[in-house]
Amino acid sequence: MADANDQIIEGEITTTDTADEASTLITVTSLIQNYLGQINDNSRVLKEHRQVIEDALNNDETYTKHVESAKEATKTKLATKKQLMSAPNMRELAEKVKDLSADLKAAKESLSQYLQQYKELTGSNQFE
Repeated sequence: MADANDQIIEGEITTTDTADEASTLITVTSLIQNYLGQINDNSRVLKEHRQVIEDALNNDETYTKHVESAKEATKTKLATKKQLMSAPNMRELAEKVKDLSADLKAAKESLSQYLQQYKELTGSNQFE
């Protein structure tokens, strides 16, 4: 039973709120359906266009020759690099590069942590 002392508590749902929420839900649902339709249509068209481009490229004799030449050049380049990197001085230098890269990464992570700590202590986003 309701008393004369009963009060409406903030946040209580009223029929007006429910009607507004229902209207908003219908609108949002409609927007979602429209965007899903657009996305599906555009994805289909995009796939078709990409396929036309790919087919045109693959049907061009000059293009396919260049693709094959590029593959051969890549194989040759990788073989040459492997041969050069197998020399003792290059292996040693590559190991130094690897170690320096790891040290640099660790230093950057430490700096990031110290800057975050500085920000928390001073409240400043700038370091001078």
